[in-house]
Amino acid sequence: MGSAKKILVIDDDPVMVFEIVSVVEEYFPEVEIDGANSSEEALVLFKQNLYELVITDIKMPGLSGLDLITLLHRSNTKIEFIVMSGEYNILQEFDKLLINRIVPHKFLFLAKPFQNEELYYSIRKSLFKIKVETENLELLTNLQKMADVGDLVSEIVHDLKGLISAVKMTTEQLIAPSVELLEGDKATKEDINQSCDEIIETSDTMLEFVESILSMNRKDEGFRAIQVKEIFSKAIMPLQNRMHKTGISCTTKFANSVPVKANNKIIRVFLNLIKNAMEALADKTDAAIDIEAIESENHTIIKVKDNGTGIPPDVLSKLRRNIQVSTKGQHGNGLGLKGARKIIEEFGGKFEIDSVLGEEPSSS
Repeated sequence: MGSAKKILVIDDDPVMVFEIVSVVEEYFPEVEIDGANSSEEALVLFKQNLYELVITDIKMPGLSGLDLITLLHRSNTKIEFIVMSGEYNILQEFDKLLINRIVPHKFLFLAKPFQNEELYYSIRKSLFKIKVETENLELLTNLQKMADVGDLVSEIVHDLKGLISAVKMTTEQLIAPSVELLEGDKATKEDINQSCDEIIETSDTMLEFVESILSMNRKDEGFRAIQVKEIFSKAIMPLQNRMHKTGISCTTKFANSVPVKANNKIIRVFLNLIKNAMEALADKTDAAIDIEAIESENHTIIKVKDNGTGIPPDVLSKLRRNIQVSTKGQHGNGLGLKGARKIIEEFGGKFEIDSVLGEEPSSS
């Protein structure tokens, strides 16, 4: 996979930097790691090296951790972050600030003091995400170069989709439930459970990615009549396991299997709208998504509604003015609301978003 991955650890406590560097050198010998004791020192190192993972403290003299992460993310949006703090309330406050500046899935939090095992698993997860995203990008690039053999690619990806589903099902239904029956100490079983969780999470990511490839490679010479039920069946499919695991219920109501004039791009649009809704429901116990298609005289209204806490008025105002904003529902590999609006308008449709803070938001 080319040159070795590089990690930068930043903390104004030299002992903390030394301990983290020691853990990385012991457990990840294939990785190169540098240390810095201030944001300013880190910026100097950043000009000289290409880092893929940054482990940084929040409270440091000089440039704040928030501003440092913002600067580094702007220079390279592919960087993964592990953010540390010894004060839990600061982590909570920092979470709210950070999600408005960088893509949410690009960072993890680590509360001090932590055990070496916690640090190990955080680094392992971040490096694994980097590996998967790099391989996905390479695969997508190669697929785009192979556009002239699109039919063959689609067949291969269909087979790949089946294999990924089989791996995921085997892990969920056979391996994970059998861990407690194995002989061995508690730590060994925890390691196996951790690996099972990573396999399932990666499988979900890959299934979403595969669905994107299939949508991209389908021949859409023009618009055609597509049943609304078919659109949402394909959009929900790669998200079903995540919904089940997080306790999110999803109800659909379609008036007489309404057909709409569209092409396969529409599937990706609604997949992302559903993902946005799921992100808004992350901490809700009675999480629910309602999808409804209403047929009128000359058009169809499709609503995606969730019972989250709503969108702040300033953010909602920007969304209505078609200004892209960073929210928990936005992913680096998906379409934002701005992209969804553009595609809907290509079909001659109209995209609207409505929400009242503290009440259920919806898109249509």
